[in-house]
Amino acid sequence: MNKEPLKNIELIEAFYEGRLDAGEHQRVQDLLTTNPELKEELELYKTLVGGIKSLQEDEIKSQLNKIDVELDDKHKNLNIRPKSIWGIPFSIAATLTLIFLSGGYWIYQSNFSDRAIAYKYYVEDPGLPVLMSAGSNKAFDEAMNHYKLNQFQESFEAIQPLLQSDTTNDTLLYYSGVNLLKMGKPQAAKGYFQKVTGNSSSEFFMDAQYRLAICSLITGNKDEALKVLLSISHDQENPYRESAQQMLQ
Repeated sequence: MNKEPLKNIELIEAFYEGRLDAGEHQRVQDLLTTNPELKEELELYKTLVGGIKSLQEDEIKSQLNKIDVELDDKHKNLNIRPKSIWGIPFSIAATLTLIFLSGGYWIYQSNFSDRAIAYKYYVEDPGLPVLMSAGSNKAFDEAMNHYKLNQFQESFEAIQPLLQSDTTNDTLLYYSGVNLLKMGKPQAAKGYFQKVTGNSSSEFFMDAQYRLAICSLITGNKDEALKVLLSISHDQENPYRESAQQMLQ
């Protein structure tokens, strides 16, 4: 057993929930056949998820049993067995209650978790115009074309050779981070955004600052995310002010 259980939690969760693109999904599938530790982590994750749902179902069943007993006690003197709740047959009402409430964990994860809030109010970056003129950087234009087609892996890979020869280029750093974030790799994206926010005069400072907060929120660094979102929400000139306010609410 790993000494650090679920160290690949972000990847495993994205794989389990079907949020990976086809290429990344296949890569994880291949890893599961060759990496016993990753396979063990996936099985542990499944067990934890199943345990949460099981506990919820047991609690709901217990509450329904209490309701059933109370209804029996209330009508025992009249020799009446209640057959419905609010006009719905009792058996159906109990089943519906169990279905809805046992799914509460997933509803929470899909709508109210920090991760869900981050994705719900996230402001997409539309990318830069592709000029394709004689004076343009055709390699970067190709990367941006991939980005606009939602081919984030290809876009990221196209940027890396350019970044190797211009390591401080804020445009290349920023869009490397954006691609990684869109690929479901917020922890890796943070490093690129941090380099951009290290230069307050960068054209992409506000963009990178906002996405750094998003990465922090997704990866569980709530205090770090709140600090940045609060700063953004109080800046009337910041284009991400409304999004930050929505997340804070």
